[in-house]
Amino acid sequence: MRKNALVVLVLAVFAGCGPDDGAADFEKGAAAYAARDLRAAALNFRTAAEKNATNFIARINLALVHIDLGELPEAKAAVEAAMAVDGSSAEAWLLDGQIAYLARDYARARKDFDAVAAAKHLPAELRSQALAARAVLEIADMRFDQARLTLWRAVRLDRRNAAAWYHLGHLSRDTYRFEDAALEQFEMAGRLMKDPVRARAIARETVPALREAFRAKVATKPGAAKRDPGAAAKLVAEAEALAKKSAKKSAAKFAEAYAKDPLSYAAAWNHAKALIASARTDTDVMKALDAFQDAIDQRPNSQETYRTAARAALGHNKPMRAAKFLSQALAHDPENKVSLTLYVQTLRRLGRPAEANLYDAYLKEL
Repeated sequence: MRKNALVVLVLAVFAGCGPDDGAADFEKGAAAYAARDLRAAALNFRTAAEKNATNFIARINLALVHIDLGELPEAKAAVEAAMAVDGSSAEAWLLDGQIAYLARDYARARKDFDAVAAAKHLPAELRSQALAARAVLEIADMRFDQARLTLWRAVRLDRRNAAAWYHLGHLSRDTYRFEDAALEQFEMAGRLMKDPVRARAIARETVPALREAFRAKVATKPGAAKRDPGAAAKLVAEAEALAKKSAKKSAAKFAEAYAKDPLSYAAAWNHAKALIASARTDTDVMKALDAFQDAIDQRPNSQETYRTAARAALGHNKPMRAAKFLSQALAHDPENKVSLTLYVQTLRRLGRPAEANLYDAYLKEL
């Protein structure tokens, strides 16, 4: 539309006559907006819209400028004028939903976002944007599981949806406390973010803060300060050689290796399995589950480690611990059907049927 309008404008200038369709005003508005001269942008987009009754883009851009200025009634009027030109535009409905959200008209915002998300004839990218926007409403309403599932659906529709990855990062970090997953999600958001200011903030502030938090967490593990990786590796090799000859001696070696280096995946993983297999007391069970968590911290993308830990917890009547293991597993791989199935079963065992049904519905979509 903009290119065609400019062609008409040039012809009119050279001919010395012809109607003023607002194309020049539109271009001035675009230039002013790029320079962040919002008042000038608003004036020129408004003029362009007044001169051309069918200029949908001018009205949309005018609404965006008013949002930036914090003038929500004016933004709402502009987007409604755009919808009068093209009432089927998904972009207009998304923008209307954004304005409604900012105005705390959550019912209208949800209606707009749901309408776009449910319209299967629309491009997946737009439907994904609508889902990400709806998830923000769900987070504000403290419906965290619903929000997470909505964001998973958004990512399935469009893997390049920066907003979906960004909000998943916030959920993983602030709600679920899964820092490793949050780091992955924020890094993905930063790579996909089109706004250079927000992308830089993620790269320079959010990601380094998460890495530092993880380093601090690792440093405070018992024995981490005096770890001996070489000795631990030697003990693991000796334990593996003994495994078929003497399970008891092998387990003792794994326990010694774990004590030498609690940050060794092999030591933590094998010690946890050996300890849970011979656990006689609740203390033994809890120590084994803690060792499983140490192994997970070293390989946070290993679904096998999560599921083994979860099954061990379930087998010793610790379903809450199992649910946490599986929830963390899904933060890294929300499309893993085996982990999802086990998570649904665990939620039902915990007497949380509403949550189980949410995740089961998502599982059936895969």
